[in-house]
Amino acid sequence: GSGGFVVTNPLPRSVAYQDSASSDTEVSVDGGRTWGKLGELRYGARYATPEDVTHVRWRVPAAEAARGKGRIAYSAIVR
Repeated sequence: GSGGFVVTNPLPRSVAYQDSASSDTEVSVDGGRTWGKLGELRYGARYATPEDVTHVRWRVPAAEAARGKGRIAYSAIVR
């Protein structure tokens, strides 16, 4: 395998996703079935908004995983 891994975080209903500190962040608006960048995902007939996000995930490359530690963060608003 590649040696990297994926971290997936479901968002509580009381939290609205805002942004991530990492450009490698992908989001899901359908409970984790499909993934993509926020500006590219559709929610029905329209583009998804931050309030539609149900899950956030980060792909951690092998080189970063090999360092053994790191920090993943995103910003959100409590509804």
